[in-house]
Amino acid sequence: MHEVAPELQCLFSGKIFKSLESNLEYMRVHYSFSIPQGEYCNDKAGLLTFLHQKIRAGHQCIYCDAGFETEEACRKHMLDKNHTRIGTEGRSRTGAYSEEATKELQAQLAPFYDYAASFRDLNNISENDREAGNCKRQK
Repeated sequence: MHEVAPELQCLFSGKIFKSLESNLEYMRVHYSFSIPQGEYCNDKAGLLTFLHQKIRAGHQCIYCDAGFETEEACRKHMLDKNHTRIGTEGRSRTGAYSEEATKELQAQLAPFYDYAASFRDLNNISENDREAGNCKRQK
């Protein structure tokens, strides 16, 4: 039996799908899973593969980054705590916001994103405002 491509397998139930899109839709409906800032995610298959490895090999929650002894314990935690989404803000053990943990989570996700389009969009808006005479003169 050949191994299933990670992007075709639900992160939480193990259910297998024929396409990445049907897997993402299933996880969205059943687990409220979504890819944050999905419009800038340029490697969804790679991101899902990374998340599978985080759960399977690292036994780490994809939301809070907590580590567990087993993959099963990790999945149980994620389902019990509704940690079925990708964490983008890190927290300390007491639940307080942690800038260091946030930077670590964001660094883990960075290889799967390209924000160049957002800069182009901002530049286009700026140019359109100038052309429309909407720019305020700086004093």
